[in-house]
Formats: sequence, C-alpha cells, structure tokens
Amino acid sequence: MASLSKIRLDQRKINDGAWVTVEAEGEPFDIRTRGFTPRYRDLLYRLRIEAVRDLNRGRQPGAVMASVETLPPSVDDQCYGRALAEECFLDVRGLKHEEGGPDVTAAEFKALLCDPEGCGALVLLVMAAAGRVTNERAEEVQTAAGN
Repeated sequence: MASLSKIRLDQRKINDGAWVTVEAEGEPFDIRTRGFTPRYRDLLYRLRIEAVRDLNRGRQPGAVMASVETLPPSVDDQCYGRALAEECFLDVRGLKHEEGGPDVTAAEFKALLCDPEGCGALVLLVMAAAGRVTNERAEEVQTAAGN
C-alpha cells in the first residue's frame, strides 16, 4: 500500500535551498538553489505574460498574436533565467571564468542567468539543479541524515 511519507517532498530544502553538483562539458561544479517554490512559479508566469504583451504590442491587425505557448525559445529562456535568478539560485562554487582564472561569483552567475546572450546553458543547469532539490523526498533526507 502506498504511504504519504514516500511521496512527501522536503519542503524545508525546497524553501531554504541545497547544494547540487552539476556538470558542464564533463566538469563538475556546485549550485546552491531552492526548489521550484510557488514564488518562482508565480514570477515565471508573470514574466511570460509580460513577454507576450511586449511581443504583441504594435502588431498589425490580422498578424499572428503571440501567446504563452508560442513564445520564441530565446524569449522563454530569458523568462526562465530571470525567474530562476530571482527566486531559486542562491550561490555557486567551483566554477571559474577561465581555466586557472578567478571563481565566478554568485552575483556574476545571477547576471549571466538574466543575460539574453549567455543564459541558455546556465538556465538548463540551474533548472536541473532546482528540479533535483524539488523532487528529493523528505524520506530520502531523513535516511541520509541517519547514516
């Protein structure tokens, strides 16, 4: 029989954040992120609606109107990047600007998430990390704490 404890999420971790190791081209680094909180989802929704309004502003009568479902991928990436930067991403460690160079700071990483030119790959990495934080079960955390 199924039990609620097996599907309960670790809400503390979702809200407070956790370190998650991700890889870029086989090189691991760590991202501290919250999970997908209601504040993140609400902000993403608002950003996407604003993007649709911006795209439709000034369209000629009879032109195909944009919708949340038809946002261009680059615009959608910007919405996700900004929402992740503002509501999920907390810190980064182990990521350098160039090999042997200085570490990327949290502020720099956050700015890159919002940069239309450089956000795509970082958005996917933070999204994956936030998804892992969101989906980790409370039972798994309790088991790990006991070991």
